[in-house]
Amino acid sequence: MFSIPNSASATTVQNQHVNLMNSLKMRTWLDAATVDLSVNFLAFNAETKVFLAVELVFTFHRGGYIQDVLNVHSETADLYDDGLAVIADVVWIVLITILMVQEVHQMELHRAFFDMFCMMKPETRTLAYWR
Repeated sequence: MFSIPNSASATTVQNQHVNLMNSLKMRTWLDAATVDLSVNFLAFNAETKVFLAVELVFTFHRGGYIQDVLNVHSETADLYDDGLAVIADVVWIVLITILMVQEVHQMELHRAFFDMFCMMKPETRTLAYWR
């Protein structure tokens, strides 16, 4: 739909954008009641290993003023710059695993106590017994 960058004249690109806006209006994506137009995209530069998140928001005010806001956020694709970050993640996973094992053990103790209690009073077995 659009020309390859650096291969078309400015008038060609302008005509393509006008055609796009007209098609959005024909499909009722844009009308007089439109308050915001948001354009979001994610780009990746493989040479520098950087992700780029871009958000462009146009706000249409009642008086005809169009406010534009551009937010750009870059993030490196390399999760671990050094070995210290890997160690921190491994420690975090080990701690979460220990916590999970302790919680399962507590649940088993609670169930054993509940079973013993139900043996003493069989009518309490109908209470919230999960298995």
